[in-house]
Amino acid sequence: MNAIMLFRLGMTVDQAITAYTRLSEDVFSKKAVLSRKKTNASLLENAIANIILNVDKSQAQKICMLDDTGPKWRVAHLWFATFIDLFYSFITASAAMNLSSPTLFRTYIPPRHASYNCTIVEAIRASMAEEPFFPGVDIGDPNVKETFIHVGSRISNPVKAILEEAASIFPGQSISCVLSIGSGSQGIIRFATTSITKQVKGLQNLINDGEHISDEVAKELCDRDVFYCRLNVDHGLEDIGFDDWERLGDVRTHTQKYLEKYDTSQKVSRLMQILNRRTGAFWF
Repeated sequence: MNAIMLFRLGMTVDQAITAYTRLSEDVFSKKAVLSRKKTNASLLENAIANIILNVDKSQAQKICMLDDTGPKWRVAHLWFATFIDLFYSFITASAAMNLSSPTLFRTYIPPRHASYNCTIVEAIRASMAEEPFFPGVDIGDPNVKETFIHVGSRISNPVKAILEEAASIFPGQSISCVLSIGSGSQGIIRFATTSITKQVKGLQNLINDGEHISDEVAKELCDRDVFYCRLNVDHGLEDIGFDDWERLGDVRTHTQKYLEKYDTSQKVSRLMQILNRRTGAFWF
């Protein structure tokens, strides 16, 4: 969803934070309906419509993911050299009938395997279709609709999909660096209790833990001499879900403390050095 706000809708980071906060409050402050998924889905669609240039729900449901103006771009001048940054974005979900790989709903036309040009509302609904809050969403042409849901680490950490997409869009180009931003460490995941509820929670945490994917990618990119920067708050966010809109102050506190750590600031400094000195290589 963040990628859509920043690139498809052209928001600044501050605007995206404000919009996401408003969406979370609009949807999850309605405590009386949290167990009614259809009502939750309607609340979510209305909240997304408010984000999309404050249009009404009927208008928002007609705005497609594909950006007719093409990829967002920016030209920057540094020491009389010109750099062109292209911003491509996509959002991921899984087809309920085949969870083997994520489906990409893109804002651009790829060289191959183009995905269905769904609406922004449908794409965000699919990426947030997770029990017990929201049901899956049917997307596609009237006679060939598919049900999409959010499911686990293949979605929560799509870094492999991003690298595959980059290789497809920019064949033969080198990569300067990869920045991966997590949503907080899950901590140690274990089954030390006989409580069915806690066991289910443990399984859910295991499914949503994207750190093993991050570790695999880090090893692969190290062999290719590509700098991989993974930023993921290491503690404090374990019990904060996307429905905890009233705890965003806690998220800010733990994130700030994490960024102040020496090793984290060193990674960020190196990342900035690489971005500032790149000469024609692409970064993702």
